[in-house]
Amino acid sequence: MAASANVSVMPQTVNLDVRDVELSTVFRTIEDQTGHMIIYSADKVHADKVRVSAQIKDADLGRALDVLLSELPFAYMIDGQRVLVIPAPDKAAQQPEQVTVTGVVLDQGGNPLPGVSVTLPGTSYGVATDADGQFTLRFPQRDGAVMRFSFVGKLNVDIPYTGQATVTVRMEDAVSDIGEVVVTGYQTIAREKVTGATATITSDELAERYTTNILDNLEGRVAGLVNYGGKLTIRGTSSLFAETRPLLVIDGLPTEGALEDLNPYDIESITVLKDAAAAAIYGARASNGIIVIATKKASERDKIDVDVSANVTVFQKRNVDYADNFYLTPAQQVDLESNYYRWYYNDAPGAAANLTATGNMIAGTTSSEAITPVQYAYWQLANGAINETELNSRLTQYRTQNFAADFADRALRNRMLQQYNVAVRNRTDNFQSNLVFNYRRDNMGIIHANENQLNIFYKGSYDMTRWMTINFSLNTILNSGKESNSRWASDPFNVPAYYNLLEADGSYASHIPSATFYNDYSTFAEDSDGLRSMRFNHVEELALDQTKTERQNLRYHGELLFKVIDGLTFNTQFIYETNRTSSESYSEAESFIMRWMRNIYTERNATTGQFTYLIPEHGGKLVSRNNRSNAWTGRAQVNFNRTLKRDHSIDFLAGVEFREALSEGGSNIYLGWDDQLQSQATTLVIGGPPTSCRACSPTRTPTNPTSATRSRPLRRFATATLRPTPTSPTHIRAATTFSAP
Repeated sequence: MAASANVSVMPQTVNLDVRDVELSTVFRTIEDQTGHMIIYSADKVHADKVRVSAQIKDADLGRALDVLLSELPFAYMIDGQRVLVIPAPDKAAQQPEQVTVTGVVLDQGGNPLPGVSVTLPGTSYGVATDADGQFTLRFPQRDGAVMRFSFVGKLNVDIPYTGQATVTVRMEDAVSDIGEVVVTGYQTIAREKVTGATATITSDELAERYTTNILDNLEGRVAGLVNYGGKLTIRGTSSLFAETRPLLVIDGLPTEGALEDLNPYDIESITVLKDAAAAAIYGARASNGIIVIATKKASERDKIDVDVSANVTVFQKRNVDYADNFYLTPAQQVDLESNYYRWYYNDAPGAAANLTATGNMIAGTTSSEAITPVQYAYWQLANGAINETELNSRLTQYRTQNFAADFADRALRNRMLQQYNVAVRNRTDNFQSNLVFNYRRDNMGIIHANENQLNIFYKGSYDMTRWMTINFSLNTILNSGKESNSRWASDPFNVPAYYNLLEADGSYASHIPSATFYNDYSTFAEDSDGLRSMRFNHVEELALDQTKTERQNLRYHGELLFKVIDGLTFNTQFIYETNRTSSESYSEAESFIMRWMRNIYTERNATTGQFTYLIPEHGGKLVSRNNRSNAWTGRAQVNFNRTLKRDHSIDFLAGVEFREALSEGGSNIYLGWDDQLQSQATTLVIGGPPTSCRACSPTRTPTNPTSATRSRPLRRFATATLRPTPTSPTHIRAATTFSAP
């Protein structure tokens, strides 16, 4: 627990009865009586050498200074809580005449408003109304002067100065002034009462710059928020491997959902709590910051609002230019390899051995590694199979080929993201209802891939009595999509830049990935009856190996709010979330990964030449994964807010929060899978890879693995704040948080 206090008193008048006293001493007396700071240059205003006499009773600060300095060559200027004393200018260069305007500021009910700011825009002149809503403003007479009255939760009022000595101002309530308050999840408080670092983005600001997701819209608006490589950070990186995502709070309670699932059309405000103060109540979960979301609600009574929005965003194709992605261009790679392999097979130490080793890999008699077309051409030249003319002809052709560009033409598309939103809102005297439908479709910018999501959100509020309100909401997210499951097919940069995607006749060219322990020029697999060809084409493979994902997220939220007495409320909240994610990765029988696995898990008897298959000889592979998570949070909280004698504001909250999160999941692998019959072979891969396999075993997922995690934190929290009105500097604040695992 921490507490601090700073108490002083500021009367509104000055009383002096001095005779032959140093001016500097009188200044200190005025400072003590008014709380203002009097500033002057000791070189120009010799306050410790000038002695004055004065009798002043119940005068305001300006009148007291007028009397005190009337016979002295000094002038003064009041700027907020500071008074600047300067040498008086010559009579010919006197400042414009100062005018005085007094008045009172009232609310809509005719009650005085203390703490209203009264300023002249564009100048440093300004005062605040006292406890009775009264003010006195002095400023140099000027043409076009405008007095501006501003207050939290009220509409600004501008009154031109036309010579009037008194004014009476009535201020109206602002319909929405979300930028002047901060929503923390536990409470909504005025911005000037917040001690931590926060940033608030309103729905109007979000609408100024449309983006396809919330994270992109926040970037550049919130200092310190960075979204790079799919990793969101607010308070910087404190660990290389720990979770960096901030805590997400929606309509008052923390959730397990993702920012990417939020409907950008249904957000009233986003508040980002950034510093350590954010963890004062939320605890360790807030170590990476907090993002607080307030959803929209109906604003006009006895009216049904229907809001329909649609956006279609078309992106440029993915940039696969080699130079832009820091790769060698086809011509550069051909030239680099040419210089190397001419040396490798002719002038390098052991050049003859290099020729022999490459020949063995091509013949399939030794373990292989990638052999590029340029390497193969120089190997043939060194063996006399081709001459320089043929070599140069091939190199010229290779320089003109561009694999990534061909891949972009055949596989990539302009990504098109469609979003459609329909919102129906209604409000009466004691009930309000909000129903929002949001549909999103994304073609992912590549063939054989898409994502679809339906987001349905309902929020209602019912005032059962004058002292009890029920708030409730339901959010359902249904998501489905598919994408390539091949780590080779979706990447155009995993083969030499000068490869060809298409043959001269327009058919698909086939190559062998470098990580398969085979090479393009060995026919070992093709010549063996028991092995499968290892050649594949990127575009064809995109359709042969795919992952389909389905996800369902449900969130239920309920709240009871009791208005006990004026300023005292008690509320209980409960939120329950479920998330179900299932995915199926199906590799067809002719997919590259299945042909590779069959070759790896095949043994050949050196004596009889017979092949033994350790996995099913026919069919594909299906990997299914299921993840389930359930989480709930319950909270009971007391809030108290009261203004005492119009001088001090007290804010107090205390409560207890329970939370449980359970996550579990499992996966299965089915070999010999027939997608039409929905059946698999009974053969299982047991033990390690055979000792005679041509390559190492791939990573295998055990059958039916399951995992589960559960957390049950208990939190008790309390915070109290005693804050001043603008006429009192009293400020006492205490906060404490208790946690139990």
